[in-house]
Amino acid sequence: AGLRRNVRIVALDRPGFGLSDPRPGHRIVDVADDVADVADALGLPQFSLASVSTGGPFALATAARLPDRVRAISLISSPAPYREPSSLVGMDIRSRLMLVWLPRFAPWLLGPIWKRLAQLSDRDPAGLLRMVADTMPSSERRAISSPEIAEVFMDSAYEAFRSGIDGVVMEQRLLARDWGFAVGQIDTPVWLWHGEEDGASPVTMARWLAAELPKCRPRYLPGRGVIVAGDVMPEAIATLAWHWGSSGGAT
Repeated sequence: AGLRRNVRIVALDRPGFGLSDPRPGHRIVDVADDVADVADALGLPQFSLASVSTGGPFALATAARLPDRVRAISLISSPAPYREPSSLVGMDIRSRLMLVWLPRFAPWLLGPIWKRLAQLSDRDPAGLLRMVADTMPSSERRAISSPEIAEVFMDSAYEAFRSGIDGVVMEQRLLARDWGFAVGQIDTPVWLWHGEEDGASPVTMARWLAAELPKCRPRYLPGRGVIVAGDVMPEAIATLAWHWGSSGGAT
């Protein structure tokens, strides 16, 4: 999708993921410094951001910190702040336990849980895939069982734990706290896609974000859960490229 539109895509590993070192004590808003450093190194005064799932809060944080450099954002399956009770309506119990309760009240339990999941991703990735599929609506189970999506999922799981579990645990704790910026003050144009059957980030989160963000254009996908990025990302890239060109930038 990027090649067809002459778009350069730069993908960053957040702290502790892939080959990126963990950064103890950092906050969500600090990711903007990393993005700015990379953009400066590449000679990019401005850029747009495409994000999936928990990448969403970091994309929003970058726009909050660098309003003159971020031209537009796409959010796919992004959570809203977990501290907003109205956005948690519809979150399944397993996700609420892992994403909200344990990070807030028993963070010491996250390490053993993620260590077990990391072992599964290394020794039995198909078993981990089945475990995750059991938490999804039937439409998503069919999607994640396809060879293409299964391969992407297992590669992503490997990268998440490539440098250990510290990055995942640290990020869960960050997302359960105050994000350090006001979503409603982000004036950057945002395009949002969200599956209505998403149990981890329920559609109430997307509706909360759409209501808070001054320039948000949401699209809700009936019958879909969290595995929508493969279908939506080409459209998101096309939308960001269109906006870039229509607002006077060189792609």
